[in-house]
Amino acid sequence: MNIRNRNRILYALVASLASFYFSSLGITSDASIGVISTPVAAIGEVTSVTLYSLQARVERTLGIAAGEAGLREVVLGPLPASIIDSSIQVEGTEGLVSVSVQVQRSSGDPVESAGVKEKRAKLQELEQSLLRLQREDQSLEELRSRFASILPKRPENKDTSVIIDLDAWQGLLDMVKQGMQGAATSRVGLAPRLREAQEKVQQAHRSLENLLQQRDRARAEVVVGLQDRTGDGGVIRVSYLIPQASWYPHYEVDVDIASGTLQLRAFAIVRQLTGEDWPEVSVSFSTSTPELGSGIPELAAIRLERSRYEELNRRARAEDRRYLPEASRGLYKQVGGRLDSYTGIFDSDDDGVEVLRDRGTLRQRPSSIRYAESVVAGLPALEKASNLQVDKLGRMVMPVLPIESNRGFLRTFTSVKPEQIPSDGEPHRLLYAIKNLEFEEERICVGEANTAVFRRITALLHGSDPLLEGSVAVFLGEDYLGRSTIKTTAPSEELTLDLGVDGQVTVERIQRESEEKIGIFSKAIHYRTDLEMTIENFHSEPVSILLRERIPFTESKQLKVRVDRSATTHLPEGLESDDGLLSWQLTVLPGEPINLRFVWWIEAPPDVRLTRREAPERLGEGE
Repeated sequence: MNIRNRNRILYALVASLASFYFSSLGITSDASIGVISTPVAAIGEVTSVTLYSLQARVERTLGIAAGEAGLREVVLGPLPASIIDSSIQVEGTEGLVSVSVQVQRSSGDPVESAGVKEKRAKLQELEQSLLRLQREDQSLEELRSRFASILPKRPENKDTSVIIDLDAWQGLLDMVKQGMQGAATSRVGLAPRLREAQEKVQQAHRSLENLLQQRDRARAEVVVGLQDRTGDGGVIRVSYLIPQASWYPHYEVDVDIASGTLQLRAFAIVRQLTGEDWPEVSVSFSTSTPELGSGIPELAAIRLERSRYEELNRRARAEDRRYLPEASRGLYKQVGGRLDSYTGIFDSDDDGVEVLRDRGTLRQRPSSIRYAESVVAGLPALEKASNLQVDKLGRMVMPVLPIESNRGFLRTFTSVKPEQIPSDGEPHRLLYAIKNLEFEEERICVGEANTAVFRRITALLHGSDPLLEGSVAVFLGEDYLGRSTIKTTAPSEELTLDLGVDGQVTVERIQRESEEKIGIFSKAIHYRTDLEMTIENFHSEPVSILLRERIPFTESKQLKVRVDRSATTHLPEGLESDDGLLSWQLTVLPGEPINLRFVWWIEAPPDVRLTRREAPERLGEGE
């Protein structure tokens, strides 16, 4: 008995059960319920796609023709074998009820996407073009050889340094020289085209190989048992999750200084290698993470172990590492043991490898540190980033939506127009939002680090949707200022963007250091700092600038930090703070430079040695 006959008998049994079930529920029709054994086979039409951080939900719509009431068998496929069975959902119009869903997988010829077919055709075209150039090059070489063969052979007893015997064949000399020079010149001109064609063929080979590596030779068919209660047919929608698809946000900002406004365009960068091409349909982008599940995490018990068992524990850790996958062991070493992929207690051994010891077991949970595959994403191999991901075999895959930095916002965005996305692994940029915002501008100079004056703008984000963390390309008029990063910004929060250096505002900074012994009986040393700055504005209008400097702070009673107020021309803000961070807010008029002097010293006993240490713990968050 073959598989098809067995399935038909199975559906006949299901129909009998369905008849009894619907009759008991009162779901009956005037027509009798029978079994339609002829299956309806179709691929369906993709009508919508929703992208998540690592997966996509694809919806296909299929029309069911009118016919006899009863149980129908609908075969949807072929589909990529990587579809997630538990995610399949079937919905029908009135009168159509799904009673069973099965997924049948079979191996065979690979299911080639349109992208693979297109690249294969392009490769053949390039190879033909390269072959024509190679034949042309060969013909020129043969032509040159024929011209060279016209010349007489050199006698062995004559000087071998003479290439052409001018005494022989004198009448053919000009023709031979012109022919050989013409062939050589043509080959020289052909060489760049030949190299370019070879590079294009090699690049096409690599691109096709990348796609073929992701291609699965297996395929799947979704077999739906459908109860047609009236026989009128209708429409069913089948949706399913499929991996190897991702998105992450990217922004473009056009800044208009004259009007004080900016336009922000939000794009979704989409990559997919699902094995199926998506036609021009509505595409949505969700911050939901169905791949992480909905379960509540559990805490493992923490055991404190005495040092006397250190040697025994080291041997136990080495034993545990034997059970880690080879790729995982290598990955731990590459990221220095920081990979947050395992829960429980981590122990570090001498070579920096961290191994979970949770009462002798190993448990895994989704990683919060992500990576990217250099072949697919065009990024350096194993480059650490917040929006990249590693699969369970340790292979780097495509960039994905950063999850931890999204601050828990659950949003779904939709592209402004239908888009077509082939399964080629290439980035596709889809516009999903445009915002026009008013901003305020400020200029900042941190002279100790850099005397350049930097421009920064802040805008209040309106609307109901947040901006997710992502890269941003900033344009000032027609000038491209560079790339920056937008942190996740909620509605009614301030969006901050840096615009680079303002070359028309300059700061000259001179700092002088000196030491002076003071006192007769209780001697001390003054370590004196004399800071002078000159700020000039070459704009045609006044500008406001924020200067930032710092002086050291101390918690030692033997040391004192003092400001010489008599020698200082402009007292800064922050003198009473406990972190030593100071600032001046100045308005600089065109053509009227400001000369600023700030003097301070450290008073210390002669036997105290001063040590300078950076103290980032005193800075506010984000500083």
